[in-house]
Amino acid sequence: MGDWLTHYEWIECTEGRERVAKALRRSCVDLDLGNDRWAVRARRLAPQLLQIETVKKWGQFDVVDALCRRMPSCRRLAPQLHFLLCLHGEPQLELDGAVRLLGECAKPMRLSQHSMLCLADSVPIAADHSPLDLVQEQWLDSPLFRVLDSLARGVPALTGTRTDFLFGLFSPQHGYVHMGMLELSLTVPPWPGSAHVELFVSGQHNKAPVEADVGPSCWALNEPDESVPIMHALDWPFR
Repeated sequence: MGDWLTHYEWIECTEGRERVAKALRRSCVDLDLGNDRWAVRARRLAPQLLQIETVKKWGQFDVVDALCRRMPSCRRLAPQLHFLLCLHGEPQLELDGAVRLLGECAKPMRLSQHSMLCLADSVPIAADHSPLDLVQEQWLDSPLFRVLDSLARGVPALTGTRTDFLFGLFSPQHGYVHMGMLELSLTVPPWPGSAHVELFVSGQHNKAPVEADVGPSCWALNEPDESVPIMHALDWPFR
């Protein structure tokens, strides 16, 4: 959308709808955003979880800090990779090879025609990475690299293709929360030098009621992407 930048964050929040809307409006006043090219949307993903989407022309702004100051009971929930759901590429992708490499900390699942890899412990995602430089030493020792390595070495069908995965978090109190996209392109060996990997933090696949819209450019906010099957009734394999 041209120079418009969209940003997603999540906060755990027990406050009601009216309190959230009021605090969100006042937080935007605190920021003194100035021009007419911005907007904020809060969605209620679970009884105690809000998704905050911001959009601004030529930049970003952090409304969550101001919001948490006005509602001290709220706290940020950082993006995490707890599951990977295959969106495109091989429709019947078998992930058993990746599971074998990861051991007991991973299990395969299927949602309709979508293959899914679930992890016992979530992997923190610090920020957007476009692309990941997987040959740098800090990545070679990271939990994220271990997951990617299991896919590259354990799932031969991924070689020679680009595959898009949806990643996110599962928790008993919030259920499944979509937190971004992972694009994995594996050309030819050797791995990881030939790979192209990008991570994008995004909540666009979360379908949930709007709690509040604030700002003059609400038309620029995203509508949910409904291409992913509903996951609410899917049992989490680790209990």
